[in-house]
Amino acid sequence: MIGPSGPQQPGPGGPGAPGSRSAFTNIEAEQYNQVNSSTIQTIGTANGGSGLGYIENGDYVTYSNIDFGSGANRFTALVASDVPSTNIEIRLNGPYGTLLGTLQVDPTGGWNNYTNQSTTINNVSGVHDLVLRFTGPVNIDSFVFGAGGGNGGQPGQSQLSATVEETVQWGGGATLVVTIVNNGTTPVDDWTASWNFAGNTRITECWGAQYIQSGSSVVARNDNYNGRIEPGGSVYFVFNISYSGSYIMPTITVQ
Repeated sequence: MIGPSGPQQPGPGGPGAPGSRSAFTNIEAEQYNQVNSSTIQTIGTANGGSGLGYIENGDYVTYSNIDFGSGANRFTALVASDVPSTNIEIRLNGPYGTLLGTLQVDPTGGWNNYTNQSTTINNVSGVHDLVLRFTGPVNIDSFVFGAGGGNGGQPGQSQLSATVEETVQWGGGATLVVTIVNNGTTPVDDWTASWNFAGNTRITECWGAQYIQSGSSVVARNDNYNGRIEPGGSVYFVFNISYSGSYIMPTITVQ
């Protein structure tokens, strides 16, 4: 079993910070409440933001009062790695607390080349302290949880599907519409879409979703008004892109 690698230090959130944070909104990795490491530092990321780097085997960070609502069963992190494999353990209420799941981080081709990587987790609801525990080096920009699995919240296939359609195109730009359909038999209260662009494609405007783009990777979450999708129902969001030359229509995964 991996043991602590350094003294526990308070983070930007402060120990015991009041209130709670939604698990379904992007959480910046550097906005932890406690860190157990002698090496972890806040670093700059490719999109001009910040993240955590200089992570070593056995390090862990704690995020207090994370609200999982009525249930989450998927974890997505925006990460960069240049080593064969590192695991991120997703735990509750302590570094040796309940293990929800493990994200195996695949190499991304460089320490500043961030991609979204996801894993299913055991269903979790309510408010808990969240611990991310690392088995080796990785840079992490942000993370988010998702809901909507079609098998009672256990790891498996999503009951959501997404299609993308180009509605307008002009020189160096286009408008894309993403439609998300609930193919299951139960309502979905929140959704997260993720994809990777080819080339230098960038989002310039977006309606109906809150998004973050780091390099080619994009994560988009529902807005305040369109998170719930009834069985057989659908919602959509729209975004404009800019590019040079040509672009490839992205394949979108939704949870």
